[in-house]
Amino acid sequence: MRSTKNLLALIVLAVGALWSLQGTGVVGGSFMTGQSQWLYIGVVTMLVGLVDWCGRTGRGELQNARRRSLGGAVPPTSRS
Repeated sequence: MRSTKNLLALIVLAVGALWSLQGTGVVGGSFMTGQSQWLYIGVVTMLVGLVDWCGRTGRGELQNARRRSLGGAVPPTSRS
């Protein structure tokens, strides 16, 4: 399930990158080519995909993995 969600987040990131490139005119052949609104829509879409993907692979996932490996208990960590 987690890998499916990660894959979906990466697909959203890739679609956002494509839309951004079309908006800047780098990728042609579409009604979106050269229209700056698609650059902005693509950047926002990329950010959504990136935040979603980083949120899944970030600190929360590491703590969950530690919790599972320790039988549900997470020892306190030292903060510098």
